[in-house]
Amino acid sequence: MTGHRKVSVLGVVAALGFMTIGISSLLHAQAAGVLTNLEIGSYKTNIEYLRFPLDQPLSASRFDYTATVGMVHTAKIFITATTPANTGAELKINGVAVKSGERHEVNLKEGANQFVIALSTPQAPFARYHLTIYRKDFTKTYTSEKLGKGIWRVFDFGGIRGNESFYLVAGKDRALLLDTGMGEGDLPAYLWTLTSLPIAVAITHGHGDHFKQVNEFKDSTVYISEEDATHLPMDYITPKFKWIKDGDVIDLGGGRKFEAIHVPGHTLGSMVYLDRKDNIAVTGDAVGSGSMVYLFMPSCTALDQYLQGLKHLQEKLKGLDHLTLLVGHSYQEKVPLTGATAQEYVADMITAVEKVISGQLQGWQVFSTFGREKFELRELNVGLAGLWYNPKNLRTAPAALGDLDLKTPAGKLLEWRPWFSSYVTHYTVKMREQSNTLEVTPVAYWPNYKKLTVNGAEVKSGATHTVKLTSSGNKIVVTVTGNDDSTKTYTVQVQQ
Repeated sequence: MTGHRKVSVLGVVAALGFMTIGISSLLHAQAAGVLTNLEIGSYKTNIEYLRFPLDQPLSASRFDYTATVGMVHTAKIFITATTPANTGAELKINGVAVKSGERHEVNLKEGANQFVIALSTPQAPFARYHLTIYRKDFTKTYTSEKLGKGIWRVFDFGGIRGNESFYLVAGKDRALLLDTGMGEGDLPAYLWTLTSLPIAVAITHGHGDHFKQVNEFKDSTVYISEEDATHLPMDYITPKFKWIKDGDVIDLGGGRKFEAIHVPGHTLGSMVYLDRKDNIAVTGDAVGSGSMVYLFMPSCTALDQYLQGLKHLQEKLKGLDHLTLLVGHSYQEKVPLTGATAQEYVADMITAVEKVISGQLQGWQVFSTFGREKFELRELNVGLAGLWYNPKNLRTAPAALGDLDLKTPAGKLLEWRPWFSSYVTHYTVKMREQSNTLEVTPVAYWPNYKKLTVNGAEVKSGATHTVKLTSSGNKIVVTVTGNDDSTKTYTVQVQQ
């Protein structure tokens, strides 16, 4: 009886040229050439691939699909269609022959983009899928989801996968916006649809995708580590900015408050903001977002510095059994980072860093490009944690600077390129105002350093030294002598 039913179904397929599939007919679906997977995606960077969801789940009985993407990272995308193995299927996308399971690059224009995916097998002469990808401008669109009482996760760029997540938390007296994203709409107006309280801002770290819209909050108090403030355009910084340090508390009233926890690594001034009462920690990119943390860029600290910061964070999170990590790019979460999983994630990151420093693990070699620069990195996974690191920046050199602070006599910061880190030794800084002098404060990373000089003059670590400027080229040269008699020289070219 069962065999007779199979013959009947195959007869219908041969007559009609397509297949209708039920759950009990899976083997025949494979034989007749139905897609087993269909996905679209693009590269955010040359090492991070984004997968965008289809609006409809893939089904053996559906042949029309749609998807919506934003304008960012999507001028070129990839369509990947997969057929059952060992069926001899021939696959074409808009008439171009492609291989099953391989990414096929296509161009997208703004608006609707139509694609026809056709496949045929010896068993089934023809099957045709229609895929419409809508490419839309969401640069001024915000969305949000409520995570708890007075807690919202906010998305810019319409919440399209691949962008940042930031958070609004309301207390009794005021609300706190943790990061601002980099959308182009009226962010304050959107937030006022969520709360009527005055809004302060706390920045987790000085990367544009986390601070770019802070200039829309000129009347708000803004908290950021001074070590990362030089990442911002100087016209963003107002007298309302407050330099936040490890252990500082931002009180929102009604018992809701955030403690700042310094976790240098991704940037020198990365902060995690912990609300113990509500068991939430807003992490920015300090520990990644559930997939990987970027520790390979020149502005990142050495791994030994990162390890200290991670252990400090772990100690602060101890005993918070119901903790949730609110990460800076929530689309990267493989599993929700809540409860024991949140603690496990931090512990796995510590293990990964320890094993790399000790030489037990290395990961696989990858190269990344940013602008004209090319970086070697290693990608390593340990448990839940992914560590993407610079193999040349594992330990802080004995003669390294831990910080180098440059200010005008009026206390104004300078714009650094690149951003300061112990690893990089050559910089250019811009002064927005004319001055004959500059206040230079170098800080040796290791307390047991032997000597520290600024333009040849010996200074103490942490002490401010005044450097005279001339109308011609100005260069600041800081040399550190380590406890092992090694030296390291940092050069800063000053532009007025």
